[in-house]
Formats: sequence, C-alpha cells, structure tokens
Amino acid sequence: MPRVIHFDIASANPGKTIAFYSGVFGWKFERYSQSGMVDYWIINTGDSKEHGINGGMLRSEAGSTSGGGMIGISVSSIDEFISKVKVYGGKTLTNKVAISGVGYFVDCESPDGNQFSMIEWNEDIDT
Repeated sequence: MPRVIHFDIASANPGKTIAFYSGVFGWKFERYSQSGMVDYWIINTGDSKEHGINGGMLRSEAGSTSGGGMIGISVSSIDEFISKVKVYGGKTLTNKVAISGVGYFVDCESPDGNQFSMIEWNEDIDT
C-alpha cells in the first residue's frame, strides 16, 4: 500500500517557522536551495532508526499557506506539546480529544497558518 514518505510546508516567514518547529518538536532545518526559482529547506524530524518521515519547507508569498493536507505528529505528552505550540506562537484548533484504544488527539496551527495534528499514543485510554 502506498505510504506518505515526505511532506512540505509553506512559509512566508521561514525564520519564524523554523523557530516554531525547532522549538516545539526539535526538528532540524538545512537550507537546500536559494535561487530566483525557489527557497527550500530540508526538514529532519528525527533519528532515521525511528518510524517517521522527513520533509521540506518552501518560501511562500505573504498570506499564503501550502493549501495541502495536514500532517500528523506523534508526541510523548500531548499536554506538554500543546503548551509548546502556544509558547512558540501557534494555537490549538480543537480541544484535546481522548480516543478509546488510541490515545489523545488535537488539531493545531503554526504561526504561518499551516495546520497539523498531534497524537499521544495510549492504547489504554477508554472513553
């Protein structure tokens, strides 16, 4: 079955976006290209021995977001990461939801308006 292997996010303010995702999740950004055609950064989201994918960020026009799908991010503590999202200028779009047999889930938005979800896996949750 086809799987997601990469994601892209758009940012009108790359410095602010890098500070947000680096601060909240510890992601590493490396400038890949800067030309008249595209400003692009490679995003390393974690150790290659762990499950997950890496992505990229491209500069967008002010007021524009990627318009693509939302990415989902696995976190160790949803409450801790909700706090980090807010500290770094993001916001939650939904309340934290408990899902039986799965864990906790919340939708969020970065300062640039890119939406993402976070999930704390906990199969013992019984709602």
